[in-house]
Amino acid sequence: MVEQEWLTAAQAMIPALVDDLAKLVNIDSGTYQPEGTDRMAQALGAWLADQGAHITFTPAGKVEDGEIGPHLVATINGGGRNRVLLIGHTDTVYRPGSVAQRPFSIDGDRAFGPGVCDMKSGLLIGLYALRLLQRFKNVPFGELTFLFNSDEEIGSPTSQFLIQEHAKLVDSVLVLEPAPGGDMAALTVGRKGLLKRRLKITGRSAHAGVEPERGAHALLALAHQIIALQALNGRWEGVTVNVGVASGGSQDNVVPDIARAEIEARAPTRRRLEAAARAIDRIASRSFIPGTRTEITGWLNDTPFEPRARSAALFGAAEEVGAALGITLYGRRTGGVSDANTAAAAGAAAILDGLGAAGGDEHNLHDEYIVLSSLAPRVALLAGLLAKLAAA
Repeated sequence: MVEQEWLTAAQAMIPALVDDLAKLVNIDSGTYQPEGTDRMAQALGAWLADQGAHITFTPAGKVEDGEIGPHLVATINGGGRNRVLLIGHTDTVYRPGSVAQRPFSIDGDRAFGPGVCDMKSGLLIGLYALRLLQRFKNVPFGELTFLFNSDEEIGSPTSQFLIQEHAKLVDSVLVLEPAPGGDMAALTVGRKGLLKRRLKITGRSAHAGVEPERGAHALLALAHQIIALQALNGRWEGVTVNVGVASGGSQDNVVPDIARAEIEARAPTRRRLEAAARAIDRIASRSFIPGTRTEITGWLNDTPFEPRARSAALFGAAEEVGAALGITLYGRRTGGVSDANTAAAAGAAAILDGLGAAGGDEHNLHDEYIVLSSLAPRVALLAGLLAKLAAA
């Protein structure tokens, strides 16, 4: 059985993969550290070029909160007729100096370090699956495009167009995010969509002790809006609404003339997300307190990655490969977003996510980890899936 041969070969590659992983994890590559994400892209690009891929770097430039490093696109053709886009990200959520605080380390079957799970191990699973396919020269694979962006942790604002451009041109999209729930037997088959809103409520200041009636209390207006917004929870199945940030006022003897809030909503389908957006905007546009007005700004809007027939067929192909490897795979849906959502917005019909390593405590500097014994099965699973897609 060829899958078992791949698993044996993948296991032999793990020491080299772990060495490469240590190098990547020990690069500070937070989203707003362009020198770090550039080092990541250059290292990954060099490894892919050695495997025969054609490499391009797309500069990202600046966004509102800082500068972003380059995005890497690498393409290689294995002789098959199908086209597959593999997506991963080089950025992490961590601040400069995080590697010095928590460098790459191993304790038993776990490896630790900033970004080790989300998602530097996933990037290498993609690379080593390619190496595994190339080792079995009689097994064709299709045209593979690796797209590694540097801004996923802030919603992919500068790489969105690049992802969607490539997603429109391929037959399948595979996302190398960690295994959902840290379970090696799980793949992500659906993600909620996400929208965010920023509110700015303007009122009128006045002396709170002498003539409060002359003021228009912006914070009180916001309090009414928060109560109404939170009441949207439960209105639609699977939809959550959360006012996560609120602020306003200047001092305790002044009627506040300014208040601000940040809101997010998540929904499993586009229709429910649009319904939530309309409800949020209706509430935010109401003047609960005379003399106040609200300015609404759209911040982010990610399309849901909804289960489709072709995505189900893609998961079915992975199931067959997993069974040959002795793994009974199952699909999970999650409220978190990834670039699977970005691909879904482009109309990609066949998407499968969560093909990275098993691990946990993502975004926790001191505890983020992967399970080392998950690496070989995941490399073999991805290689087998790519071969199966080419054969189909």
